Amino acid sequence: MTAEQADGLGRELAEAAALARTLEEDFQPAELSTPPSPGAWSAADNLVHLTLSSQALIPRMTRTLAKLADARRRTEGPSPPDWVGRLYAWILEPPVRLKARAPRAFVPPGGASAAEAVPAFLVEQERVVALLKQCVGLDLASRKVPSPVSRYVRHNVCAAFHILAAHQRRHLWQARRAALAVRAAATGERT
Repeated sequence: MTAEQADGLGRELAEAAALARTLEEDFQPAELSTPPSPGAWSAADNLVHLTLSSQALIPRMTRTLAKLADARRRTEGPSPPDWVGRLYAWILEPPVRLKARAPRAFVPPGGASAAEAVPAFLVEQERVVALLKQCVGLDLASRKVPSPVSRYVRHNVCAAFHILAAHQRRHLWQARRAALAVRAAATGERT
């Protein structure tokens, strides 16, 4: 991975962190913690989901990056994401094109408070950024990382970062929509 690639992904991750902070600035805690409808996720639930996803991915990425470094799999050039990863990242981009149920391990328990959800997401985001900094000069296209969603799905390390960033954009978009729907319901506006 080149420094330019790492910088680009770093900007995407920084934008996701900024969007999470903006939710706290733009909405009341109750608007972020209330689901817009029965069975739906609140804005805070979406952030908890992202936190759980990062917590599952980070150890896998850490092990895979250590193996790349130990094997001296280095490159001066860019590391492209594989086609499976590019497709998956495209599908995840907002607006939502395809709905899917989250695996049970990544379903937030419900009742999340914004006061806890936003800082927890930001802590995990810092851990992901720290991992990204380790990637410069490594050949991320040469090794697959197992998906935390299914042991049958594997994509290269570069794709994993792109998928993570797209997944974050998707759920931050959903979080904003959930908070707006709660606000609209409280004020009697139509969404």
